[in-house]
Amino acid sequence: MKQLLLFLLVITTALASFGSGVPVSDGPGPFPLDISVYPNPSNGTFNVSVWGVNEEGAHIVISNLIGQTVAEFKSDVDFRTSFDLSHMPKGVYFLTVNCGDKQTMKRLVFQ
Repeated sequence: MKQLLLFLLVITTALASFGSGVPVSDGPGPFPLDISVYPNPSNGTFNVSVWGVNEEGAHIVISNLIGQTVAEFKSDVDFRTSFDLSHMPKGVYFLTVNCGDKQTMKRLVFQ
C-alpha cells in the first residue's frame, strides 16, 4: 500500500505541470486547440469546450490517477459538451485532448 501511495504521489507531482493545459508535443508549429474546462474544481459535472479542431478530429479521454479511462468523447468539429461524472469518487482526474500529433492535458478536481 505504501508503494502504491508513493507511486501516486510521484505521478501526481510529475503531471501537476499539465494542470494548466500546457501543450505537449514533439511536432513543430503552434498548438492548434483552445480548450476550456469549467467549473474546476467541480462536483463531477463540468463543461469542456474545444476550438481549433483540425481535419484529424479531437479525442478527449478522462482518466483517473492510475490511468483507467472513465469517459471518452470524439468530435470532428469544434464543440462544447458537458460531462456528468458525479458518480465517480472525489479526487483528481486528468482530461487529455488529442488532435493529430498534438496533445494537451488538464487536471480535474472532483470535490
